[in-house]
Amino acid sequence: MGKNKKGRGVNAKGRSKGNGRFVMLDYMLLDCPAGQSLTPGELAVLIRVMQRYHGENNGRISLSCRDAAKLSNVSKDTASRHIRSLCDKGFMRIRTPSSFGRNGRRATEFYLTMFPTQKGNPAPRDFQRWK
Repeated sequence: MGKNKKGRGVNAKGRSKGNGRFVMLDYMLLDCPAGQSLTPGELAVLIRVMQRYHGENNGRISLSCRDAAKLSNVSKDTASRHIRSLCDKGFMRIRTPSSFGRNGRRATEFYLTMFPTQKGNPAPRDFQRWK
């Protein structure tokens, strides 16, 4: 096994041995009116939320405003506005709101509407109905 220029391993054909994970931005997601209305900041937050989805955790994707701010390189208030806008446009739904109490802090848990829910129901795709 050789090494490519970046020092990562490659297979016998010289192809990278990456983990194969990626975030797919489907055309139906970007070409609908809601997708075309996304600001660069909203798109950055959406990509970071989609990055946390791994096929079985829709509805249990947790992301705090502070984490979204850090990952998207914006302020906490701006990240909060982006998350609220993504929910209003139908890309995400809040499953469990955040809480702060005796039991500690808990970040908001989201559904991504472009993916099926945990119970095997089809993806609701609320963003396609946004005007």
